[in-house]
Amino acid sequence: MPLIKHGRIADDPWVTVDGDAPVPDDRPAILPLDRWLGEPEQWQGRNGGLGIRMKSDQSPEAIRDRLERFEVVALEFPEFGDGRSYSHARLLRERFGFRGELRAVGDVLRDQVQFMHRCGFDAFEVDDDSPLDAWLESMSEIGCSYQPASDGRPPIGALRHAARKPDAEARARSILGRYGNLDGQALIRAAIEREFPGGIAAVASFGAESAVLLDLIAQVDPATPIIFLETGKHFEETLAYRDRLVAHLGLTDVRSVTPEADDRLAQDPDGDLWRRDPDRCCDLLKVRPLARALVGFDAWISGRKRFHCALRSGLPTVEAEDDRVKINPLARWTAEQLRDAFARRRLPAHPLAGSGYPSIGCRPCTAKVASGEPPRSGRWANAEKTECGIHKAKWATND
Repeated sequence: MPLIKHGRIADDPWVTVDGDAPVPDDRPAILPLDRWLGEPEQWQGRNGGLGIRMKSDQSPEAIRDRLERFEVVALEFPEFGDGRSYSHARLLRERFGFRGELRAVGDVLRDQVQFMHRCGFDAFEVDDDSPLDAWLESMSEIGCSYQPASDGRPPIGALRHAARKPDAEARARSILGRYGNLDGQALIRAAIEREFPGGIAAVASFGAESAVLLDLIAQVDPATPIIFLETGKHFEETLAYRDRLVAHLGLTDVRSVTPEADDRLAQDPDGDLWRRDPDRCCDLLKVRPLARALVGFDAWISGRKRFHCALRSGLPTVEAEDDRVKINPLARWTAEQLRDAFARRRLPAHPLAGSGYPSIGCRPCTAKVASGEPPRSGRWANAEKTECGIHKAKWATND
Protein backbone atom coordinates (compact mmCIF):
# COMPACT_ATOMS: atom_id res chain seq x y z
CA MET A 1 0.00 0.00 0.00
CA PRO A 2 1.56 3.37 -1.04
CA LEU A 3 2.67 5.72 1.73
CA ILE A 4 2.91 9.50 1.58
CA LYS A 5 5.19 10.92 4.26
CA HIS A 6 6.35 14.52 4.75
CA GLY A 7 4.72 15.43 1.44
CA ARG A 8 6.55 12.76 -0.59
CA ILE A 9 5.95 9.21 -1.75
CA ALA A 10 8.00 7.07 0.63
CA ASP A 11 9.06 3.48 1.06
CA ASP A 12 7.32 1.91 4.03
CA PRO A 13 9.63 -0.27 6.15
CA TRP A 14 6.84 -1.04 8.63
CA VAL A 15 4.85 -4.26 8.69
CA THR A 16 1.24 -3.91 9.83
CA VAL A 17 0.34 -6.96 11.90
CA ASP A 18 -3.32 -7.99 11.84
CA GLY A 19 -4.92 -9.74 14.79
CA ASP A 20 -2.78 -12.60 16.11
CA ALA A 21 -0.60 -12.91 13.01
CA PRO A 22 3.13 -13.58 13.57
CA VAL A 23 5.31 -10.55 14.27
CA PRO A 24 8.59 -10.44 12.33
CA ASP A 25 11.68 -10.13 14.54
CA ASP A 26 13.83 -8.31 12.01
CA ARG A 27 11.42 -5.61 10.76
CA PRO A 28 9.62 -2.77 12.51
CA ALA A 29 6.03 -3.76 13.23
CA ILE A 30 2.75 -1.95 13.91
CA LEU A 31 0.57 -3.90 16.34
CA PRO A 32 -3.14 -3.51 17.09
CA LEU A 33 -3.65 -1.70 20.39
CA ASP A 34 -5.60 -4.61 21.88
CA ARG A 35 -2.76 -7.01 21.21
CA TRP A 36 -0.17 -4.73 22.75
CA LEU A 37 -2.34 -4.09 25.82
CA GLY A 38 -2.69 -7.83 26.33
CA GLU A 39 1.05 -8.42 26.54
CA PRO A 40 2.91 -5.07 26.75
CA GLU A 41 6.06 -6.42 28.39
CA GLN A 42 6.60 -8.96 25.62
CA TRP A 43 7.54 -6.24 23.16
CA GLN A 44 10.19 -4.48 25.25
CA GLY A 45 13.65 -4.54 23.75
CA ARG A 46 12.66 -6.16 20.44
CA ASN A 47 15.14 -5.70 17.60
CA GLY A 48 12.67 -4.14 15.19
CA GLY A 49 10.89 -0.86 15.89
CA LEU A 50 7.44 -0.87 17.50
CA GLY A 51 4.32 0.99 16.44
CA ILE A 52 0.69 0.86 17.51
CA ARG A 53 -2.55 0.95 15.51
CA MET A 54 -5.65 2.39 17.16
CA LYS A 55 -9.30 2.24 16.19
CA SER A 56 -11.30 5.44 16.27
CA ASP A 57 -13.21 4.31 19.36
CA GLN A 58 -10.01 3.68 21.35
CA SER A 59 -8.73 6.56 23.46
CA PRO A 60 -5.08 7.71 23.31
CA GLU A 61 -5.23 7.77 27.12
CA ALA A 62 -4.52 4.03 26.93
CA ILE A 63 -0.95 4.71 25.77
CA ARG A 64 -0.37 8.14 27.25
CA ASP A 65 2.20 7.01 29.82
CA ARG A 66 4.06 4.75 27.38
CA LEU A 67 4.21 6.85 24.23
CA GLU A 68 8.02 6.84 24.28
CA ARG A 69 7.91 3.13 23.37
CA PHE A 70 6.30 3.77 20.00
CA GLU A 71 7.94 5.19 16.90
CA VAL A 72 4.66 5.17 14.99
CA VAL A 73 1.04 5.63 16.03
CA ALA A 74 -1.41 4.73 13.26
CA LEU A 75 -4.94 6.10 13.71
CA GLU A 76 -7.79 4.49 11.80
CA PHE A 77 -10.48 6.31 9.82
CA PRO A 78 -13.08 3.56 9.42
CA GLU A 79 -15.51 5.59 7.34
CA PHE A 80 -16.00 9.07 5.95
CA GLY A 81 -18.34 10.28 8.70
CA ASP A 82 -16.13 9.18 11.60
CA GLY A 83 -13.79 12.04 12.51
CA ARG A 84 -12.75 10.95 15.99
CA SER A 85 -9.18 10.27 14.88
CA TYR A 86 -8.74 13.97 14.09
CA SER A 87 -9.31 14.71 17.78
CA HIS A 88 -7.05 11.84 18.81
CA ALA A 89 -4.26 13.23 16.62
CA ARG A 90 -4.49 16.66 18.22
CA LEU A 91 -4.59 15.10 21.66
CA LEU A 92 -1.44 13.10 20.97
CA ARG A 93 0.44 16.08 19.56
CA GLU A 94 -0.78 18.97 21.69
CA ARG A 95 -1.49 17.49 25.10
CA PHE A 96 0.62 14.32 25.23
CA GLY A 97 3.61 15.66 23.27
CA PHE A 98 4.00 12.70 20.90
CA ARG A 99 6.84 13.42 18.45
CA GLY A 100 6.97 10.19 16.49
CA GLU A 101 5.28 9.40 13.19
CA LEU A 102 1.51 9.89 13.23
CA ARG A 103 -0.02 7.88 10.42
CA ALA A 104 -3.57 8.09 9.00
CA VAL A 105 -4.90 4.73 7.81
CA GLY A 106 -8.20 3.35 6.60
CA ASP A 107 -10.78 5.36 4.68
CA VAL A 108 -8.48 8.31 3.98
CA LEU A 109 -9.66 10.56 1.15
CA ARG A 110 -7.51 12.88 -0.89
CA ASP A 111 -9.40 16.04 0.07
CA GLN A 112 -8.91 15.26 3.78
CA VAL A 113 -5.12 15.11 3.64
CA GLN A 114 -4.37 18.79 4.16
CA PHE A 115 -6.50 19.05 7.30
CA MET A 116 -5.07 15.77 8.57
CA HIS A 117 -1.63 17.26 8.12
CA ARG A 118 -2.65 20.36 10.07
CA CYS A 119 -3.94 18.13 12.92
CA GLY A 120 -0.52 16.52 13.29
CA PHE A 121 -0.48 13.63 10.83
CA ASP A 122 2.75 13.36 8.86
CA ALA A 123 2.14 10.07 7.00
CA PHE A 124 -0.86 8.72 5.04
CA GLU A 125 -1.58 5.26 3.70
CA VAL A 126 -3.16 5.67 0.27
CA ASP A 127 -5.89 3.13 -0.42
CA ASP A 128 -7.80 4.30 -3.45
CA ASP A 129 -7.36 4.53 -7.21
CA SER A 130 -6.34 8.19 -7.39
CA PRO A 131 -2.96 8.89 -9.02
CA LEU A 132 -0.31 9.50 -6.39
CA ASP A 133 0.57 12.84 -7.99
CA ALA A 134 -2.97 14.01 -7.25
CA TRP A 135 -2.48 13.15 -3.58
CA LEU A 136 0.70 15.19 -3.44
CA GLU A 137 -1.00 18.14 -5.09
CA SER A 138 -3.79 18.03 -2.52
CA MET A 139 -1.35 19.14 0.15
CA SER A 140 -1.20 22.63 -1.38
CA GLU A 141 -4.53 22.97 -3.20
CA ILE A 142 -6.47 24.68 -0.41
CA GLY A 143 -5.24 28.09 0.68
CA CYS A 144 -7.49 28.54 3.70
CA SER A 145 -9.11 26.30 6.31
CA TYR A 146 -12.58 25.97 7.79
CA GLN A 147 -11.61 24.31 11.08
CA PRO A 148 -9.04 25.05 13.82
CA ALA A 149 -6.11 22.66 14.13
CA SER A 150 -2.86 22.16 15.99
CA ASP A 151 -0.82 24.39 13.66
CA GLY A 152 -2.40 27.56 15.04
CA ARG A 153 -3.66 28.90 11.68
CA PRO A 154 -7.00 30.68 12.10
CA PRO A 155 -9.94 29.15 10.22
CA ILE A 156 -11.62 31.23 7.54
CA GLY A 157 -14.64 31.84 9.75
CA ALA A 158 -12.43 33.51 12.33
CA LEU A 159 -10.79 35.68 9.68
CA ARG A 160 -14.14 36.79 8.30
CA HIS A 161 -15.50 37.44 11.76
CA ALA A 162 -12.44 39.47 12.71
CA ALA A 163 -13.03 41.73 9.73
CA ARG A 164 -16.49 42.73 10.96
CA LYS A 165 -15.84 42.65 14.71
CA PRO A 166 -17.13 45.72 16.60
CA ASP A 167 -14.84 47.86 18.73
CA ALA A 168 -13.93 45.95 21.89
CA GLU A 169 -13.95 49.03 24.13
CA ALA A 170 -17.46 49.97 23.05
CA ARG A 171 -18.70 46.42 23.40
CA ALA A 172 -17.19 46.04 26.86
CA ARG A 173 -18.89 49.26 28.00
CA SER A 174 -22.20 48.05 26.59
CA ILE A 175 -21.95 44.66 28.30
CA LEU A 176 -20.90 46.25 31.59
CA GLY A 177 -23.87 48.58 31.37
CA ARG A 178 -26.28 45.66 30.96
CA TYR A 179 -24.65 43.13 33.28
CA GLY A 180 -22.60 45.26 35.66
CA ASN A 181 -24.58 43.99 38.64
CA LEU A 182 -23.85 40.34 37.79
CA ASP A 183 -20.90 38.17 38.64
CA GLY A 184 -20.15 34.47 39.08
CA GLN A 185 -22.27 32.01 37.14
CA ALA A 186 -24.86 34.60 36.09
CA LEU A 187 -22.23 36.67 34.31
CA ILE A 188 -20.61 33.56 32.79
CA ARG A 189 -23.97 32.41 31.42
CA ALA A 190 -24.67 35.81 29.90
CA ALA A 191 -21.24 35.85 28.23
CA ILE A 192 -21.33 32.28 26.90
CA GLU A 193 -24.97 31.97 25.89
CA ARG A 194 -26.01 35.50 24.93
CA GLU A 195 -23.05 37.74 24.16
CA PHE A 196 -20.43 35.43 22.63
CA PRO A 197 -21.99 32.09 21.65
CA GLY A 198 -19.20 30.01 20.11
CA GLY A 199 -16.79 32.93 20.37
CA ILE A 200 -15.47 32.83 23.93
CA ALA A 201 -12.81 30.80 25.72
CA ALA A 202 -11.53 30.67 29.29
CA VAL A 203 -7.90 30.76 30.38
CA ALA A 204 -7.06 28.63 33.41
CA SER A 205 -3.82 27.93 35.25
CA PHE A 206 -5.27 24.97 37.16
CA GLY A 207 -3.85 26.60 40.25
CA ALA A 208 -5.12 26.85 43.81
CA GLU A 209 -8.38 28.65 42.99
CA SER A 210 -9.07 27.48 39.42
CA ALA A 211 -11.61 24.83 40.36
CA VAL A 212 -14.24 27.41 41.31
CA LEU A 213 -14.19 29.23 37.98
CA LEU A 214 -14.03 26.01 35.97
CA ASP A 215 -16.91 24.51 37.94
CA LEU A 216 -19.07 27.55 37.21
CA ILE A 217 -18.19 27.32 33.51
CA ALA A 218 -18.87 23.58 33.41
CA GLN A 219 -22.34 24.13 34.88
CA VAL A 220 -23.13 26.51 32.00
CA ASP A 221 -21.40 24.63 29.16
CA PRO A 222 -18.70 21.98 29.72
CA ALA A 223 -17.70 22.26 26.05
CA THR A 224 -16.45 25.83 26.51
CA PRO A 225 -12.82 25.96 25.29
CA ILE A 226 -10.39 26.08 28.22
CA ILE A 227 -6.86 27.27 27.41
CA PHE A 228 -4.05 25.96 29.60
CA LEU A 229 -0.60 27.45 28.98
CA GLU A 230 1.70 24.43 29.16
CA THR A 231 5.01 26.17 29.81
CA GLY A 232 6.93 22.98 30.52
CA LYS A 233 7.80 24.37 33.97
CA HIS A 234 4.69 23.57 35.97
CA PHE A 235 4.73 21.59 39.19
CA GLU A 236 4.00 17.92 38.57
CA GLU A 237 1.18 18.36 41.07
CA THR A 238 -0.40 20.99 38.82
CA LEU A 239 -0.41 18.70 35.78
CA ALA A 240 -1.92 15.86 37.78
CA TYR A 241 -4.50 18.26 39.26
CA ARG A 242 -5.39 19.52 35.78
CA ASP A 243 -6.21 16.00 34.61
CA ARG A 244 -8.15 15.20 37.76
CA LEU A 245 -10.17 18.41 37.59
CA VAL A 246 -10.97 17.98 33.90
CA ALA A 247 -12.36 14.51 34.61
CA HIS A 248 -14.20 15.64 37.74
CA LEU A 249 -15.96 18.53 36.00
CA GLY A 250 -16.51 16.81 32.65
CA LEU A 251 -14.74 19.50 30.64
CA THR A 252 -14.53 18.41 27.01
CA ASP A 253 -12.37 21.03 25.29
CA VAL A 254 -9.23 21.73 27.31
CA ARG A 255 -6.43 22.97 25.07
CA SER A 256 -2.85 22.69 26.34
CA VAL A 257 -0.95 25.36 24.44
CA THR A 258 2.83 25.24 24.21
CA PRO A 259 5.46 27.73 22.97
CA GLU A 260 6.76 27.43 19.43
CA ALA A 261 9.65 24.94 19.43
CA ASP A 262 11.83 27.20 17.26
CA ASP A 263 11.26 30.19 19.55
CA ARG A 264 12.15 28.17 22.60
CA LEU A 265 15.29 26.82 21.00
CA ALA A 266 16.41 30.28 19.90
CA GLN A 267 15.62 32.19 23.09
CA ASP A 268 15.87 29.64 25.88
CA PRO A 269 18.03 26.72 24.73
CA ASP A 270 19.20 25.92 28.27
CA GLY A 271 15.84 26.39 29.96
CA ASP A 272 17.10 29.03 32.40
CA LEU A 273 15.69 32.21 30.84
CA TRP A 274 13.44 32.54 33.90
CA ARG A 275 16.55 33.14 35.98
CA ARG A 276 18.14 35.70 33.63
CA ASP A 277 15.10 37.59 32.38
CA PRO A 278 11.72 36.55 33.84
CA ASP A 279 9.79 39.05 31.70
CA ARG A 280 11.17 37.57 28.48
CA CYS A 281 10.54 34.08 29.84
CA CYS A 282 6.86 34.85 30.46
CA ASP A 283 6.59 36.43 27.03
CA LEU A 284 8.03 33.30 25.43
CA LEU A 285 6.12 30.72 27.46
CA LYS A 286 2.81 32.49 28.09
CA VAL A 287 2.13 35.74 26.27
CA ARG A 288 2.84 34.63 22.71
CA PRO A 289 1.28 31.16 23.05
CA LEU A 290 -1.88 32.74 24.46
CA ALA A 291 -2.04 35.22 21.60
CA ARG A 292 -2.02 32.29 19.16
CA ALA A 293 -4.59 30.34 21.15
CA LEU A 294 -7.05 33.26 21.27
CA VAL A 295 -7.14 33.77 17.50
CA GLY A 296 -10.76 33.46 16.41
CA PHE A 297 -12.25 34.31 19.81
CA ASP A 298 -14.02 37.58 20.55
CA ALA A 299 -13.75 37.28 24.33
CA TRP A 300 -12.11 35.32 27.10
CA ILE A 301 -12.79 34.57 30.73
CA SER A 302 -10.24 35.18 33.47
CA GLY A 303 -10.26 33.99 37.09
CA ARG A 304 -8.60 37.06 38.64
CA LYS A 305 -9.93 38.61 41.87
CA ARG A 306 -9.51 42.01 43.46
CA PHE A 307 -8.27 40.65 46.77
CA HIS A 308 -5.20 39.07 45.15
CA CYS A 309 -3.06 42.18 45.40
CA ALA A 310 -3.19 45.98 45.39
CA LEU A 311 -2.68 46.15 41.63
CA ARG A 312 -5.87 44.18 41.05
CA SER A 313 -8.01 46.13 43.51
CA GLY A 314 -9.69 48.04 40.69
CA LEU A 315 -10.40 45.01 38.51
CA PRO A 316 -13.75 45.38 36.68
CA THR A 317 -16.02 42.44 35.88
CA VAL A 318 -15.96 43.32 32.18
CA GLU A 319 -13.13 45.07 30.34
CA ALA A 320 -11.55 45.44 26.93
CA GLU A 321 -8.05 44.25 26.16
CA ASP A 322 -6.51 44.69 22.72
CA ASP A 323 -9.34 43.71 20.34
CA ARG A 324 -11.22 41.41 22.72
CA VAL A 325 -13.58 41.65 25.66
CA LYS A 326 -12.40 40.05 28.89
CA ILE A 327 -14.85 38.73 31.45
CA ASN A 328 -13.75 38.60 35.11
CA PRO A 329 -16.72 36.89 36.80
CA LEU A 330 -14.93 36.42 40.14
CA ALA A 331 -13.45 39.92 40.36
CA ARG A 332 -15.60 40.86 43.37
CA TRP A 333 -15.42 37.50 45.12
CA THR A 334 -13.66 37.17 48.45
CA ALA A 335 -11.43 34.40 49.76
CA GLU A 336 -14.31 33.34 52.02
CA GLN A 337 -16.64 32.96 49.04
CA LEU A 338 -14.08 30.78 47.31
CA ARG A 339 -13.71 28.54 50.36
CA ASP A 340 -17.49 28.25 50.57
CA ALA A 341 -17.70 27.25 46.87
CA PHE A 342 -15.04 24.58 47.33
CA ALA A 343 -16.92 23.11 50.27
CA ARG A 344 -20.43 23.43 48.86
CA ARG A 345 -19.52 21.93 45.48
CA ARG A 346 -17.08 19.42 46.98
CA LEU A 347 -14.35 20.50 44.61
CA PRO A 348 -10.95 18.79 44.78
CA ALA A 349 -8.16 21.02 46.06
CA HIS A 350 -4.80 21.54 44.42
CA PRO A 351 -2.27 19.28 46.19
CA LEU A 352 -0.06 22.27 47.05
CA ALA A 353 -2.81 24.61 48.23
CA GLY A 354 -2.62 23.38 51.80
CA SER A 355 1.16 23.58 51.91
CA GLY A 356 1.61 27.35 51.80
CA TYR A 357 0.94 27.96 48.09
CA PRO A 358 -2.21 30.12 47.73
CA SER A 359 -1.11 31.16 44.22
CA ILE A 360 0.60 28.62 41.98
CA GLY A 361 2.39 29.28 38.72
CA CYS A 362 5.56 27.88 37.18
CA ARG A 363 7.74 25.95 39.60
CA PRO A 364 10.89 28.14 39.40
CA CYS A 365 8.95 31.34 40.04
CA THR A 366 6.56 30.22 42.77
CA ALA A 367 7.44 30.28 46.47
CA LYS A 368 5.52 29.56 49.64
CA VAL A 369 3.63 32.48 51.21
CA ALA A 370 3.94 33.36 54.89
CA SER A 371 0.77 33.61 56.96
CA GLY A 372 -0.88 37.01 56.56
CA GLU A 373 0.93 37.89 53.32
CA PRO A 374 -0.99 38.67 50.09
CA PRO A 375 -1.83 35.49 48.14
CA ARG A 376 0.36 36.43 45.17
CA SER A 377 3.39 37.49 47.18
CA GLY A 378 5.00 34.14 46.43
CA ARG A 379 5.00 34.79 42.70
CA TRP A 380 8.36 36.11 41.51
CA ALA A 381 9.28 36.64 45.16
CA ASN A 382 12.10 39.14 45.81
CA ALA A 383 11.55 40.70 42.37
CA GLU A 384 9.63 43.74 41.16
CA LYS A 385 7.64 41.59 38.75
CA THR A 386 4.04 40.92 39.83
CA GLU A 387 2.24 39.82 36.63
CA CYS A 388 3.19 37.42 33.85
CA GLY A 389 2.14 39.79 31.08
CA ILE A 390 -0.94 38.11 29.65
CA HIS A 391 -3.14 40.80 31.22
CA LYS A 392 -2.50 44.00 29.29
CA ALA A 393 -5.23 46.41 30.34
CA LYS A 394 -3.86 49.82 31.36
CA TRP A 395 -4.86 49.42 34.99
CA ALA A 396 -2.97 46.06 35.10
CA THR A 397 0.29 47.46 33.74
CA ASN A 398 0.47 50.70 35.76
CA ASP A 399 0.35 52.69 32.50
